[in-house]
This record gives sequence, C-alpha cells and structure tokens, in this order.
Amino acid sequence: MAAEMASLLDELMGRDRNSAPGEAQEYHFTDPDVCKHYLCGLCPHDLFTNTKSHLGICQNRHDDAMVAQWEAEEHKEKFPYQRDLTSYARMLVEKLDKIKERTAEKLRFQQQRAAAMPTPDTPDQLRLAEITAENAVLLKRIEALGEQGLIDEAEVLNTKMEQLNAEKAQLTQKIELSKDKGGAADRSLTVCEVCGTFLSETDVGDRLVNHTEGKQHRGYALLRAQIKAYDELPDEKKYQPEASSTHKSRERDPLEHRRCSI
Repeated sequence: MAAEMASLLDELMGRDRNSAPGEAQEYHFTDPDVCKHYLCGLCPHDLFTNTKSHLGICQNRHDDAMVAQWEAEEHKEKFPYQRDLTSYARMLVEKLDKIKERTAEKLRFQQQRAAAMPTPDTPDQLRLAEITAENAVLLKRIEALGEQGLIDEAEVLNTKMEQLNAEKAQLTQKIELSKDKGGAADRSLTVCEVCGTFLSETDVGDRLVNHTEGKQHRGYALLRAQIKAYDELPDEKKYQPEASSTHKSRERDPLEHRRCSI
C-alpha cells in the first residue's frame, strides 16, 4: 500500500516533490528502486493481473525516462538485467510446465476412463432392442404361415417387418452419429502448450481468439519469447561479469524480483 501511495504521489507531484525549491535530483536507470525488468521491456508482474497467475504488484519503479536511458546504453552486456529477467521468466515457465504436465496426465486418465465406461441405454437404443425382438417373432410367424400356405397373411407380416427394418436403420444411424459427436468432444479437449489452460481442438473463430488473446496465454507466450530471445543471443551480447566491475557501486542485488511482492 505504501508503495502504491508513493507511486501515486510521484505521478501527481513528481518525484522531486520532497526536494528543496530549485533543487532537482538526478536519476539513473541503475538506481535501486528502478525496475530492471521493466527496463528490458517486460515486467512479469504486469502480465497476469486479475488472473490465477497474478504475481502481485511490482514494488519497483516503472519509469519510461529510465527506459530511454537504458535503450541509449551502448554496453548493455555490462549489466545483468536481461540475464536476471530471463532467469525469472525461466523459473515461472518451469513451474507452469510442471503443473501443465500433471494437468495433461489427469486429463488423459479421465478420457481413457470415460472411453472404457459403458454408457447407459438411451431411448433410441431401447427402441432398437425392441425392434430386434419384434423382428425375430415376426420372422418365425412368417415362416410358419408360409409352411401353411397362407401367403397373403405372410405378406402382411413381411410388410410390417420391412417397416421395422427401415426404422431400425434410421435409429442405428442416429445412435452412431451421437457416439461420434460425444467421443469427438471428449477427445478434442487438450491442455494448451503455452499457458497450461484447457483448450478444445475444435475451437475456431472468436473462441480461439479469446484464448490466444487472454492474459494467461499472452503472458506466458511473452515469457517464453524472452527466454528464447536471450538464449539465442551471441555470447558477447549476454551479461559479461568481468565487464561490469565499474558499475558495482550502483547495482542492486541480482534477480531483483526477490524484492517484488509475489
């Protein structure tokens, strides 16, 4: 709460509100209260607001003037900011991936169990069983009438049997379509590889856009992109500890996210 009030006062009155008249403080991106993740373009604390992955409010300062200073810095490899951001991102992604694996395993188990369980008979299935039994009785009566030479009576029963077979064919097709739809719906549910939430493979249009544009998905997509981008940097562009010795006096501790509210 104190940090939020200070940030609000800074916004309303300026960061020099406590300075003497005519006295302006000099600020630098290496100041301890500056969010180094924000300097690098991605503070994880901003990604998941109002989601189950919310990390809390960052306790450090997000200052675009400091970002401009950082972007003008020619030797960024002297500072551990990108390395520390990537380490934090990697920790968050690895934690999510463990949860994602457990969720996917649970889903596979549930799908396998559902596929193995017999489904209760529907009215259509019960009617199909009745038709099969009626046809068996009719067939015996038709054969008996034929043996007695009662052809007309046998033809009447044969017509009824044809009607039942037509109804049987329609019911069979309806039942098979119902099974296909239900099975496809169960099989289409999967776990998103990016954000670990449930996703249907049949989602299209607005439903798919809502998923990919959601905070959870976009947040973890950005974290994964940060890891990939840093890992692909040539070594000379990554943090060089031996080159940073002249900056130690103004550096805060590595992995500054430890001081953020989680």
